[in-house]
Amino acid sequence: MRSTGSRTITRASDRPPSSPPALYRLDPGTGEIAVAASDFAGPNGLAFSPDESRLYVAETGDQTRPDPEQLIRVFDVGPDNRLSGGEAFHKISPGFCDGMTVDEDGNIWSSAGDGVHCIAPDGHLMGKIRTPRHVANLTFGEVRRNRLFIGASDTLLAIFLDRRGVPFP
Repeated sequence: MRSTGSRTITRASDRPPSSPPALYRLDPGTGEIAVAASDFAGPNGLAFSPDESRLYVAETGDQTRPDPEQLIRVFDVGPDNRLSGGEAFHKISPGFCDGMTVDEDGNIWSSAGDGVHCIAPDGHLMGKIRTPRHVANLTFGEVRRNRLFIGASDTLLAIFLDRRGVPFP
């Protein structure tokens, strides 16, 4: 959700009765849902940069294919909430990005097959927090937003960091 109240939603399945895989935007004023980007095979987690000028979207690909395209894409967000760009930003390995969150410095914290990956705003891997299980989702919490909560398979992990998560609107 952006500070304007606008919500961006992913839809990964094209099985009936759902809509095709795409990135959708909900306008809080009108309640209208519109396609924001339709060139996805399996959009999943998403996060905005701290200033909300960029939107990161996990492309988990078509899971019915033997080698689905799996990467994080980045879009520029215009003042009218329209998206442009959508180029490849970072490829998670091992595994793929499912969920992600952003810190106040604009670093992206992504789920991965070997734990959590911290990715700089320019797309390079800064480091990893290795976990004993595959990570699906994560978020910053606590009063100072400096504790990273990690959903890993059947386990909830938490670690204090010297970074603070971006506050929710």
